[in-house]
Amino acid sequence: MPDDTNDRYGDHTVRKWNAAELTDTELMNELNTSRCQDDRPLRVLRVRHEGLVLNILRSQDVRGSDAEDVAAHVWWKVARLARQGRWNPAKAVHTQDPFVPLLKKITSNLGRDFWRQENTRKKQFKRLEQHVRLFGADWRDAAAPTSREWKAVRPVPSGVPDSLAAVVAELPDDLRLAYELHAQGLGCRDIGERVGCSAATANRRVNRAKKVIASTVRNPRSSVR
Repeated sequence: MPDDTNDRYGDHTVRKWNAAELTDTELMNELNTSRCQDDRPLRVLRVRHEGLVLNILRSQDVRGSDAEDVAAHVWWKVARLARQGRWNPAKAVHTQDPFVPLLKKITSNLGRDFWRQENTRKKQFKRLEQHVRLFGADWRDAAAPTSREWKAVRPVPSGVPDSLAAVVAELPDDLRLAYELHAQGLGCRDIGERVGCSAATANRRVNRAKKVIASTVRNPRSSVR
C-alpha cells in the first residue's frame, strides 16, 4: 500500500506506492486524485488489461492496426474519466472490483462505434464512386444527382433478390429507401433515424413497400396508387 513518502508530478504531490500491492480500483483512485497528472497508475492498468481489451476487440472482428487504434482510444477514455474526476467506484453495481466491468463496457462500445463508422465510410465511398461513374471527369463540378439519375447507377441493395430489383427501383422514394435499408438488416428505429421520421412511420413504409412488391410480383400490371 502507499507509504508516507511524497513525490511530485507536475503541480500534484503523490505518495510513492508499490503497483503490485494495489487493486485496479485503488489505482484508479490514485489516478482520479491526481487528475491524471501522475500517469503511473494508468500505465500499470494498461499493462494488466491490454490483453483483455484486445481480446474483446478481436471478438468484435476488430483486428490489426485497427484494434491498436481502438485500444488506444479505450485508454484515452479511461484517462479522461480520471482527468475529469468522474471515477466513482461507489456507484458500481458489481460485487467484484468495478474497474474491469467498466473497461469491458468502454471497449465494447468503442468496438461497435468502429464498425458503425467503418460502414458509414464504405457507404460514402460507394456513393462517391457512383457519382464519379455518373458524371465522369466533371464529377467535381456536378450537382448532386436527382433520384432518377441515382436509379440509373444504383446497384441492387444487399438483401434484395435480383428478381425484385426492378420492382424496388419503381417504388416511391420514401418506400424504396425504407425497404432498401430494411433489406440491409436495419431495424425501424435505425431506418427512421436515417430518413428523418419516427420508427412507426418507418415501419409503415416498410410494410407498404412489401405489400406493393408482393402485389406487383403476383400481378405485373399492378401499380402503386
